[in-house]
Amino acid sequence: MVQLVIDDLAIEVMKPKIKPTLMIPKLLPFAKLTEGKLEQLAKVRVYFDQTGNELGRGHGVTYKDQYVLGDRTVSPDEIIWLKEDGSESALFEASKIISPRMIVPRTELQNYQMYGFYELPLKKSAYKHVEFNSMLAKAYEKAEQFIAEGKVGMGTFVFRKGQKAWISFIYPVIKEVTVEEPLGTTAKRFQFCWILAVSNTRIVYQHLQDVPTAKPMNIPIEPELNVEAFIRG
Repeated sequence: MVQLVIDDLAIEVMKPKIKPTLMIPKLLPFAKLTEGKLEQLAKVRVYFDQTGNELGRGHGVTYKDQYVLGDRTVSPDEIIWLKEDGSESALFEASKIISPRMIVPRTELQNYQMYGFYELPLKKSAYKHVEFNSMLAKAYEKAEQFIAEGKVGMGTFVFRKGQKAWISFIYPVIKEVTVEEPLGTTAKRFQFCWILAVSNTRIVYQHLQDVPTAKPMNIPIEPELNVEAFIRG
């Protein structure tokens, strides 16, 4: 028996596990043989040390994925990328700009199982001092707007050229933090940062129950999303 208790609310609840659904399956690598038959390739990760010397399949500073057919390494130009239904698809290009394709209610975040979160602080070295302060003020002004209006930006993101793309969410956080001051003192300050969150898994709710009132509260309308069309733009 499990109870949900919040203030004066105490109710008996079930706890069925939510079943997430993979939205963006990876593309599969194939090579065309001389007789025209397609053969799926195996991926081998090759590691390198700091000077670029290959370490085989051990551990190194960097790595590169190679695709092989038997004992032969297949060049990128020979690889045909297929979806699970067998149709051909182009690789995703690495993202150079992080920008939302649409603005959605912040509640949309609860519909996705996040893979990772990344902070997006302003890069000081990209600006002169006065310009940096001006851009920081603009970034914070937009952050306040997003928080006040309960918004997040929704788009796509690709870490590096390849067969995997992600649904992305861009939103700000503002925190009160304790920072060290000169002479060993501390002070409270408000600090902020823009966040990039990525997911390829949508949560499917299977045990929702009817709202017991004639008219529920004003709930933001969530967008209907054709994931593949959205990713490919």
